Amino acid sequence: LNAQFNAILLAIYSAGIVLLARRRDLAAGSMIALSTLQPTLMGPLAVLQLGGLALRRRWQGMIAMFGLLLILALTTFLMIGWW
Repeated sequence: LNAQFNAILLAIYSAGIVLLARRRDLAAGSMIALSTLQPTLMGPLAVLQLGGLALRRRWQGMIAMFGLLLILALTTFLMIGWW
């Protein structure tokens, strides 16, 4: 089951990259942030992509990605608590 979940996350990340190539920054940032549901696997790629968005000055994608990451983190905090 874990390998299937990893394939789904990779597909979501790949969709984000395709959306970046098509200049759909808001959707791309959201997809890349969504791919970090398993942060140990996709987290480093997302951080690199966030840096790439900043270097290319694609602020909409960066804001969408950061905003969704914040929502995911707050949701996790509210559901699980702080340690």
